[in-house]
Amino acid sequence: SLYANRSKVFESDEDGEHGVTAIEYTADTLSDDVRVAYYNSDYPWIEAVHRFTVEMKWAQEFDTARFDIPARAGSGEYLVHMVWRGYRDVIDVDVLPSEANDRYGRAASGVTWIKTDHCQYQRGTYESEGRKSWRVPGRTCFPLWPGNEYNASACLQACVDRGTSKCEAANVVPLNNPSGVVDFLANNVNIPTDIDVGNSGSPNTDCDPSYMAAKYPDLVNRNDTLMCYGLIPDEDSSNDEVDDPWTIIDNDPMDPIFYSTCYRQGTAWEFVSNPACPACEAANASSVPWRYGDRCISCAETRRIRALQNTEVPWWGVIDDCEAC
Repeated sequence: SLYANRSKVFESDEDGEHGVTAIEYTADTLSDDVRVAYYNSDYPWIEAVHRFTVEMKWAQEFDTARFDIPARAGSGEYLVHMVWRGYRDVIDVDVLPSEANDRYGRAASGVTWIKTDHCQYQRGTYESEGRKSWRVPGRTCFPLWPGNEYNASACLQACVDRGTSKCEAANVVPLNNPSGVVDFLANNVNIPTDIDVGNSGSPNTDCDPSYMAAKYPDLVNRNDTLMCYGLIPDEDSSNDEVDDPWTIIDNDPMDPIFYSTCYRQGTAWEFVSNPACPACEAANASSVPWRYGDRCISCAETRRIRALQNTEVPWWGVIDDCEAC
C-alpha cells in the first residue's frame, strides 16, 4: 500500500499550535513529474531517476515522496542523491534481504563518533581559549604516535566525560607539520596554546608547548606525532543549512589539514529485530584512494588505513614514487 500513517505530525500540541498542514498539489503542477527505472549498461550504478517540479523557491519548506529502490544488485547499501539548484544531499539506505521489522530505528544510549579524514575545525570555528573545559591538566591534549597506534580513544572519552556543554567534537592535527607542507603553512599548527592560566599563573592545560616538551620529550621532535584535543564548534562560524564548521582538504598533501582528522559526536541509533544484512555491513568499509594530487601512499598503506577502526587515526605518509593500487 502507498498509504503511510503520519497523523501525529498533523495534531495540535498542548498549546493549541497546529502541526504540519497537508496541501495537495494540483494535476497541472504534477504534469511534468517523471519517474523512470531501468537498467542501462552505460550507467549500471543508477537504479532509478525521479524528477519533481519545484513550484516555489522555498528552500526551508519540505515535501514528502515515496520511492521504490529496484535493488537489482540485491541487498546492500544504496544511496539516494538529491539535487536542486545549488543544494545537494545524499541519504544512505540499507536494502535488507527480507522485510524490515524496525524500519526507522530509534535513538540508543551512548555516543557515536563520526570520523572525517583530512579534516580540521580551523581556528575561529571552535571555542576553547579560557574555557573551563580546558582546565584539566593531563586531560586536554593527547599525543598520538606509532607507539599507541594513533588510537584516539582516551581523547574522545575525555571529551565525553566533560559533557556536551564543554566538549562536542575533537581535532587530531600534526604536532609538527610534515616536511611536504608548503613553506607559508609550515608553522601553522592548529593547537590552542594561549589559554588562560588562571590563578596559578602557570598553564593549566597540557596543550601548552612548554608542558608538552616536558611531558613528551621523545614525541615533540618527531615528525609523525599527532595531537588530539576536544572542542566546542562555534555555531556562528558557518551557515548550517549549506555549510559545515569543519574544513576538508583531501587532495593536497601540501596543506596541514590533509594530515588531520576531526571527530564530531552523533546520536547512537539502533534497529531492533531486523534481519541480518551482511552486504550492508560490507558496504561500510572505508574507501581510501591511493593517489593524492601528484603524490600517493603505498598500496600497503592504503590497505592498512582501510582496515583502521573508528578510533584509530591514519598517519598519511605520502610518497613520490606511485603505484596504482
